[in-house]
Amino acid sequence: MIEQLKKLRQHLLTGVSYAIPFIACGGILIAIAIALAGYYYHGHIPMDATGTGLDLTGVPKLKLILDIGAASLKLMLSVLAGYIAPLRTLCSPPTRCS
Repeated sequence: MIEQLKKLRQHLLTGVSYAIPFIACGGILIAIAIALAGYYYHGHIPMDATGTGLDLTGVPKLKLILDIGAASLKLMLSVLAGYIAPLRTLCSPPTRCS
């Protein structure tokens, strides 16, 4: 039982360690896009029609940076799941190879 818990811990820590660069890079790119939007729009950060997000259609380079940062954060879930997936080997009963 203790060995299985150690394997479980190792799989979880591996998944988190591979997901951290996606979180960090995505957050940094989003922060850069927001900071530079204030520079390009002279301190007034443009909001979309609903008022819930940025409207960077006037500066396509910033829109691209923002989209890459958002995609990095979305991809992080897949990376985390991919490295935690070996947990199935811990939870499933052993099978015989014939």
